[in-house]
Amino acid sequence: MAGSLQSIFMNQRSFGSPPIILTISSTTTNYNLFTAAGSPSTLSNVILNINSSVTVGGTGSSTALTVGQFPTGSVITINNSGNIDGFGGAAGTSGAGGNGGDAIYADYANQTVVINNNSGANIRGGGGGGGLGGTGGTGGSGSFTQTGSGGGYNNTCTASCAETGFTSCIGTCLSGKSGYSCLLCSKTVSSSGGAGGAGGSGGAGQGYTQSQANGSTGSAGSSGGTNAGAGGTGGTGGDGGVFGASGNAGATGSTGANGNAGSGAAGSAGSALGTAGRYLVKGSSSVTLNNNGTVAGGLA
Repeated sequence: MAGSLQSIFMNQRSFGSPPIILTISSTTTNYNLFTAAGSPSTLSNVILNINSSVTVGGTGSSTALTVGQFPTGSVITINNSGNIDGFGGAAGTSGAGGNGGDAIYADYANQTVVINNNSGANIRGGGGGGGLGGTGGTGGSGSFTQTGSGGGYNNTCTASCAETGFTSCIGTCLSGKSGYSCLLCSKTVSSSGGAGGAGGSGGAGQGYTQSQANGSTGSAGSSGGTNAGAGGTGGTGGDGGVFGASGNAGATGSTGANGNAGSGAAGSAGSALGTAGRYLVKGSSSVTLNNNGTVAGGLA
């Protein structure tokens, strides 16, 4: 107790005024320390205490805790006994997975920041979202023979078949004074391969109030026409990342099945992963982290 009183006394002598002491005792989001301290315009000593079992979380596109730009020479101390968690990356439902959010942003010049992450406390960037799976490839083309009767008398048997849309006479061809009439004609008909199945959605990344989720399986391709191949199955969506981990890219869609007249096409590649948020962004600023708890994510 004597040491704490002495520290406060020394702070008063150094800064000319008592320290600004703030305590977060219940869960909050998108916390701006400079604003919470009253946006001081003079040299300040600010102490922020985050109680245990309390979470400071990021939502939308905001960092969980932003230090802010204090007047030159200010000293900011953050004592964390709870959780500072970035938002989780969005699931890739139409493309790439979303990036996870940062936990603390402290990259401000001309001030000193000390972060004490106490035992049992967490500072965690949000996990990245998983990417959408790739579309399955189109099935290979097919072909088959179609038969039917020819038309009336014409100058050739083939011409008789042409009157009804056929190309060859394969049956009896009658002849008479008006020409020739084919009784059974044929033609080769092409059929299209089936469309590839849609890729599965990616999973969400872990973050403030958001659980990590795995990607979903892709849809089966559709059937092709006669003798044509079915479309390939869509790729599985990438899994979302846990706190501090990037998500996974979506899997490539399967190749379509071959038809009797052509090969199936390759499936498309899955969409990109979302990257993890950082536990601390400090740049070249004077920021010290004393970590006795857990951090997850990158340091920038």
